[in-house]
Amino acid sequence: MGVNVINNIDYSPYRETTYGEFFDINPGKSLTVNLNLAEFAFSNERKTVGLLSGMGFSFSDYRFDQPMTVAKDPETANGLLVPVYPQEEVKKSKLNISYLTIPLILEIATPLKLNHQRMTIAGGVIGGINIGSHTKVKYHGSKEKDRSNFYLNPLKYELTGRLGLGEFCLFANYSMTPLFREGKGPGFNPLTIGISFPNVDF
Repeated sequence: MGVNVINNIDYSPYRETTYGEFFDINPGKSLTVNLNLAEFAFSNERKTVGLLSGMGFSFSDYRFDQPMTVAKDPETANGLLVPVYPQEEVKKSKLNISYLTIPLILEIATPLKLNHQRMTIAGGVIGGINIGSHTKVKYHGSKEKDRSNFYLNPLKYELTGRLGLGEFCLFANYSMTPLFREGKGPGFNPLTIGISFPNVDF
């Protein structure tokens, strides 16, 4: 589980609009949960170097900091992802994206130990296929959900780095693919920082 961080957003597709810099999120409530359900691990005889792969799912939330949601703009020829400010009082609003993921990670066990547990370092890539996305707006007493592709990139790949100790590890995943298709939404590459468990034990 990790928190989603975005910065240096490119709003150049919106230069001729009045929308402004609208894609502000609350990082503390913008979370990603990764589940690797089918795992395959291979190691050398000394169990100091291993290769991890498998297949799983990733669920990412982008919780908006303002009382708004997003939608495709039906009034422009090329279309843009635009902010929508609901008329009612908004309690919370988010964009949720689901991916089917396949990781390929190389892990090395270091000689360093703490409480008889080895420290490990790892790095690799994670590929993902977008399998669904929706916005959800919760009001006081009601909620709305809108399913769409929101001009999201259908494929992504992330670079991942990990530092583990025993059953737990810290990780950072940086997407090399922008979240939205070029020219269709704010331009940025998501970064997720968090913890994972159990760590791979070769």
